Amino acid sequence: MNWRSEMNMAVLVASALAVASVLSAGEPVRVDDAASLPQAVKALKPGDVLALAPGTYKTSIWMQSVHGTWRRPIVIRCEGKAVVQPTERDGILLSGCSYITFEGIEVRAAERAGMLVSKSHHVTIRRCVMADNGRWGIQTCLSDRITVEDCILTGSRREHGVYFSTTDRPVVRRCVIAGNGGCGVHLNGDRNEGGDGVITSARIEDNTIYGNGSRGGAAVNMDGVEQSLVLNNLVYGNLAGGIACFAQDGARAGNGNRFVRNTVWFAPGHGRYALQIVQGAQASAVSNNVLVCGRGPALEIDAKAMRTLTADRNVYRVSGASRPVAVGEDRMGLSAWQKKSGQDAESLDVDPLFADTGKGDFALRKESPARRIGAGRRPPGAQP
Repeated sequence: MNWRSEMNMAVLVASALAVASVLSAGEPVRVDDAASLPQAVKALKPGDVLALAPGTYKTSIWMQSVHGTWRRPIVIRCEGKAVVQPTERDGILLSGCSYITFEGIEVRAAERAGMLVSKSHHVTIRRCVMADNGRWGIQTCLSDRITVEDCILTGSRREHGVYFSTTDRPVVRRCVIAGNGGCGVHLNGDRNEGGDGVITSARIEDNTIYGNGSRGGAAVNMDGVEQSLVLNNLVYGNLAGGIACFAQDGARAGNGNRFVRNTVWFAPGHGRYALQIVQGAQASAVSNNVLVCGRGPALEIDAKAMRTLTADRNVYRVSGASRPVAVGEDRMGLSAWQKKSGQDAESLDVDPLFADTGKGDFALRKESPARRIGAGRRPPGAQP
């Protein structure tokens, strides 16, 4: 299944979720013009549903200290295609809010962020489009339990599709994240911004992430992130790195992260690394991934991180080379890596035999050796 099919499937799943959320909510308040939108937002109370009629809204949506509850969240959704064209530097801004859900809203050409969430918790952004914004598609800071699902996040000019800063328990699932100048998804514990300097319990799963990094930055960048799961993502054709775990602004390199069933691919001659675990990140688990790099190592790790690593049933491959692993500056073949690390006993250095990389189809052929060891991404929603 290629990314277009996956995106269509994600939209169908998201539509079902949206219908379910509307059925559980009260009668919506409808808005059909930009002039009445700010007042309608200001009046929202727990359990309210604000429905935007199809159209273009030349305004920004600002919400400060607006709260739903766990049982009665506030829902802001569109009935058709509602496009926000910001009049301020951010399209949607939440500050000090909780239990808010956005569904099906499109934000384009914001000066800074399509959506910015600050000091908020339990915010869900579902089936939204954040496109061609100046700096970020979605940015969060000093927040908790922010979920981004079934969204399209593309064309952020200066930085990232999704940027979780100082945000614990963030989730990005079933999104298409493409063509952003920086990272596809950037997670930053940032000890200078407040908090403990570490993001914990993130989930990055079932996403399609491609064509990011023209200005640098990994497709999935984890700076000071731990006890988190990167699961079943398709990461291909990015312009810098693949998946990276390290510490720069974060208080420490992440501990206890799991990287499972991801497919990372770079064309020959491209890619700094497929998976990077450095600066002493402890107790990482790497299993059932297909990691193909075109230039740098498929796996890059340092000696300290290697000592507590658990890894097996992976495919490591570098186009035109036979040394897919780097420990520090030392590049080595798979057998040397197995001996040095004591890991990856069942892993392979083989061509994974994708269906058609030229068309963005990274399904494994029936004869793929990756199938024999249970490696590779599965279609979202497939049984394990």
